[in-house]
Amino acid sequence: MLRSRKFRPFERVILFAITFLLIGANVACAFLAFRDRQWRLGFAGGGGLILAIVYFCAARHGKPL
Repeated sequence: MLRSRKFRPFERVILFAITFLLIGANVACAFLAFRDRQWRLGFAGGGGLILAIVYFCAARHGKPL
């Protein structure tokens, strides 16, 4: 995401796909971690959700952050 110009349409699609894969994996990770009381893994899943939000914002605006 380090570039000076806006994303092309296919790059936005790729970013949205990465975003939804990150969200799905991290929600599952966080759910299983909190269910099994693995707090460190749960917090890592929460941190991954923050990364997914950053990717989503970049894809939605169509430009790097």
